[in-house]
Amino acid sequence: MRQSTIPLRSLVPVIPLLLFFLATSFYGLDFGTHRDENRSKFDSVKNSLDSGVFMQAIPDPDRKDLTYYTYGGVNYLLTWAGFTPQILRFLHSSPWTRQALSAAISPLLYSVSSHVRVRGIYVVLCSLSIVWLYCLNIVLGRSRWEALLAAAILAGSWEFAYHSRWIAPAVLMMQFVLLSFLAPAIGRATKKTGWFYFAAVAVGLAAGTKYPAGLSIFFIVPGALQILWQKQRSAIDVLKHSIGLAFAYIGYFSQQSELVVRNVLIAVPVLCVAAARGIMVLAERLGRRPQIVLAAVAGIVLAINFGWEAYAATQIGKRNDSAYFLRKFDSYATSHPAETIFISQKLSHALQTLPDPVPPNLVTDPARHYTMTAFFRTEGPDLLWDTWPANWWGMYAKNFGALEVNLDAYPTFIRNQRILVTTTNHFERLPIKTADMLAP
Repeated sequence: MRQSTIPLRSLVPVIPLLLFFLATSFYGLDFGTHRDENRSKFDSVKNSLDSGVFMQAIPDPDRKDLTYYTYGGVNYLLTWAGFTPQILRFLHSSPWTRQALSAAISPLLYSVSSHVRVRGIYVVLCSLSIVWLYCLNIVLGRSRWEALLAAAILAGSWEFAYHSRWIAPAVLMMQFVLLSFLAPAIGRATKKTGWFYFAAVAVGLAAGTKYPAGLSIFFIVPGALQILWQKQRSAIDVLKHSIGLAFAYIGYFSQQSELVVRNVLIAVPVLCVAAARGIMVLAERLGRRPQIVLAAVAGIVLAINFGWEAYAATQIGKRNDSAYFLRKFDSYATSHPAETIFISQKLSHALQTLPDPVPPNLVTDPARHYTMTAFFRTEGPDLLWDTWPANWWGMYAKNFGALEVNLDAYPTFIRNQRILVTTTNHFERLPIKTADMLAP
């Protein structure tokens, strides 16, 4: 039975999921550097302070006399929101001039604290996706258990979690798109047209976050018209249109030269709904004992996901502890004596700073037979990022460093030092060469 309203008490089950997601996400906010944050967000604030034109634009790298627009203005406004304390002090005690505003903000513009504050704003807004997904299932007539399961699958997704920390539009856009589908579903259930206007606002915010989200209007408007004009239509049609949008959006980005995870995140809520529905339908068709087994398996899988999400956050907290990751690599080599690992000279020198002797299966002579190679990130993708392969899942056999990103999806993610381990076959396909490994 579909509910026309969502009582606040029905949201209680989703609160622990939300708190867990926020706790692990905030713990990992200081993850280092994301290359798009300064260029696409903070540079636009600097440009406004310099030029007095308060629009999201940054100087063209080839022609400094020209500017160009990057992501939608919602990102620009949220970046400014990170400087709320400075803006309030400026409004209270400074002359209202651009020079005074620049003096208040410029010293902190590219600071770590400013980045972390804006990331926190993004995390909070992105976390609302968990609530919207739960509510959507309730409005569609699903049970609270099914709604909670769909929300838990999303909240336990590491990909969703680390993308939410970025000052980037992908997950934020997904949140607004999800809201734009939830609103007409509530409108259909409550028979109140105001929800359709609310959906239009959500679509506008989604497109203002990342322009391709404008595609959603071609699915929201027909769906809304069907619900308004054809009374026999149900709120479930909203879900059908959301699936259509996900396919259209992924189809659009599949034409790009590089299809990365963030470009397909818009499909994640649909997949969560489908997964929860499939599990519940299967449970209904099973006997009592198989139901218990299915519930146990689902619980274990979710526990593993949540455990990994928490573990990844703790590893981000250790990102500057190089000795910790050197010890982990040392332990890996010790526990795999059958693998002979050719290591770079820089990595060899770093391992010699540890109190324990270097494992005998770590070699620095390329003439020796070896099955794997290991080197620092600064020797490989940081230096050779323009030729380093992309979209190569399984490039690294292991990596020892902060878990702020999925390196399979973003192999050239910069700044944090880490030890990368590859097989010899993969090493031969990388732009780093043996001579680079021998450099002191």
